[in-house]
Order: sequence, then structure tokens, then C-alpha cells
Amino acid sequence: MNSAYTDNRIGISQTVSFPAVYKKQTAVLQNELSLARESTKFNLLEIRTAVKSLYFDYLAMGKRKELLLRADSLYRIFEAKTSKRFEVGAANILEQTAAQTQRQEINNQLKLLQKDMNISLNRFNFLLQDSTRYILHSDTIKYQSVRSNHLNLSSQAEALPAYKIAQLQTQTAHAQ
Repeated sequence: MNSAYTDNRIGISQTVSFPAVYKKQTAVLQNELSLARESTKFNLLEIRTAVKSLYFDYLAMGKRKELLLRADSLYRIFEAKTSKRFEVGAANILEQTAAQTQRQEINNQLKLLQKDMNISLNRFNFLLQDSTRYILHSDTIKYQSVRSNHLNLSSQAEALPAYKIAQLQTQTAHAQ
């Protein structure tokens, strides 16, 4: 009664629900546990997919870097020859400027590509959450497509973690 006067009444009450209520609460908790497990599987699948994607993106950027380096060497030769032609008087300033501009553009692309490669490598190492820093490389890039002769979309959809999560969320809502 929380007053300045002495309390002379004390009341204690306890409620006990029917056993069916406890069974329903158990079902809800079991569904929530299954939902948490499937969400964990889904998150692992997403991380695995992101790691693979970053790996192949990094390898593709490496191949692009090789192409840009080859183009840079070609434009370097072109620029040297154009400079010699300009000194002799066989070429005009426009030709020499075009060669320098093309080579500079290739250098700019190489710098941007190197920054993108560093960002991809940092993201890759961040996703792995390992104390060692990995540097990606591969001699050959192989991509094997998986083709199935039969398309049973309903059974494939039921195997997806997102589908299982949606089912478990529905079951949990019904149990609640």
C-alpha cells in the first residue's frame, strides 16, 4: 500500500495457466530456434557467395590490368615514335598530343583499377575475418556452369534458405 503508515496487508498471488498454454509456448520457442538456425545458414550462404564474387571480380580485374599494361607499352612505343617523327618534322603537334593523351588515359585507368583491386582485396579480407591478410591470384580462371536437364522449380525453391525462413516465420506466427 506504500504509504507513510504501517502496512498491515500483504497479498501474494500466483497464476498457473493450462498445460496447453505451455505446449504452445514450447512450440513457439522451437519455431524461433529453427528460424534462428535457418537465418544463420542463410547468412553463411550470403557470406560464401560474397567471397566467391569478390574473388572472381578480383581475378577479372587482374586480367584487365594485364590488358591495360600491354596497351600502355604499345602506346609508349607509339608515343616515342611520334615524338621522333615530330622532331624530324614528319608529324604535327596534334599527332604527338594524341599519343600522349592516349597513354595518359591508360595510366589513369591503371591507377583507378589498382585502387579498385585494393578495395576488393580489403573487402575480401574483411569478409574472411582472419588475422592473416590474403592476396588473391590464379593462373587460370575457370567457370563451370551447372546445367540441369530437368527443371523442377518447386523442389528447388523449397531447398532455398529464404524459403525455409519464410515458412518458419509463418509457423511461428501461427503458433503465437
